[in-house]
Amino acid sequence: MIYLTEKIGRITEAADNMFNLNELNQIPTFSGRVKYCTEHLGKPIGRGSSRVVFQIDDNRVLKLAANAKGVAQNRVESEWYKQNYDFIPKNYNIGNDCTWIDCEFVLPAVKKDFKVCLGMSFEEFCANLRIVESQYRRYGYGAYSQKDYDSVYELAEELPLFGEIADYMVNGQIPAGDMTRIANWGLAQRNGQPVVVLLDHGLTMDVWNEYYKK
Repeated sequence: MIYLTEKIGRITEAADNMFNLNELNQIPTFSGRVKYCTEHLGKPIGRGSSRVVFQIDDNRVLKLAANAKGVAQNRVESEWYKQNYDFIPKNYNIGNDCTWIDCEFVLPAVKKDFKVCLGMSFEEFCANLRIVESQYRRYGYGAYSQKDYDSVYELAEELPLFGEIADYMVNGQIPAGDMTRIANWGLAQRNGQPVVVLLDHGLTMDVWNEYYKK
């Protein structure tokens, strides 16, 4: 599709001839795995408090846990049923004890992509996700009317991809925070059509409560 192919910029393959996922599995420490990947894949393309992301090639990235929090998030992202959602990146390989995930590389999304892919602006998308979240977290529940909830139900029926995202949030008890950050969305292709893709989807309420809540 022209919309997506116009945005594609290929990169030089990152991995050297010595990089091997089986060898990575044999390294027993977080720091050792990070060192190995840096030596063979170069500098990470992303880094957070719990995971480091390396580019493997034009189509794949490695999400490497840097601590126990990262393992917990990788474990969430490796749950098999999530591969049924079009807006979740495809997983190719998963490391021992979920210490790493070899998954789909996608292009960065911009706000206008949501109008093309979902039929609503990014601002409308975020506002509707907060309504969805309020129903299972009871956070800001009194701020919305039954009319607001009915409107979200109608959108979920009319716009299949939005319906998938809302269903995923409810079933997984997913906080809206990461899902309303444009930096956490990419752009992929499914069946010849552009689809917005959630880059970091390992933070559930359970992970938050165990590792992040003060």
